[in-house]
Amino acid sequence: MTTLDHVGRTPPGEFGHAERPELSVPVAAPPADARVQRLTAVRRADGDRKRQKALATVERMIAAGRQVTFAAVAEAARVSTWFVYNDPTVRAVIESARTATPPKTPPLSTPSMTGLRADLVHAREEVRELRVTNERLLERVRRSLGSALEQTERFRLIDQINELERQNAALASDLHATHTELVESRERLSVARDELVAARNAVKRIMRTSNRSHTRTAADPERPPATSE
Repeated sequence: MTTLDHVGRTPPGEFGHAERPELSVPVAAPPADARVQRLTAVRRADGDRKRQKALATVERMIAAGRQVTFAAVAEAARVSTWFVYNDPTVRAVIESARTATPPKTPPLSTPSMTGLRADLVHAREEVRELRVTNERLLERVRRSLGSALEQTERFRLIDQINELERQNAALASDLHATHTELVESRERLSVARDELVAARNAVKRIMRTSNRSHTRTAADPERPPATSE
């Protein structure tokens, strides 16, 4: 039987799907407690949904051998960590799963002889490649050092050649000055020789003139001696 007090209310456990009775009397607005009841029902349904997802996630993690933790369950179920900690049912199931099912570790695989041989062959190839690379690097270093030494030797030789050229230029200048001085000395010697010859000739003339004067004086004592011009 439907009364006026139940008009506009949603029966418990349903979400807005109840059919309202057709009454001819005007429908009043639902009271405040009815709205609170609807919100409570919605929150309860959302909590039930999250709880079922979290519990199903725990079962899947146990079946897969994964470690069950609050954070892992919350992430896998896409619910908040606060929910899995504060929901009593989910919290009890997670704590029970943590103590009952230790995390599974994958078994260690024992290496076979074939695998070890393959690893040994691979290691030998790597060692051979490293040796080849090392030889190439050493050869490159030798060439670099040789080039550096040749360049240094070349610069040293260039400096020596430049020094020799400077010394040669200085010697050439000294030789030119000595040659010029020698030419001038030869010219002065030639002039002095000419002057000496002229002086000798003058002395000879004076001596001949003097001899002639003495001869005439001896032949004619009264005649005055001739004066030489």
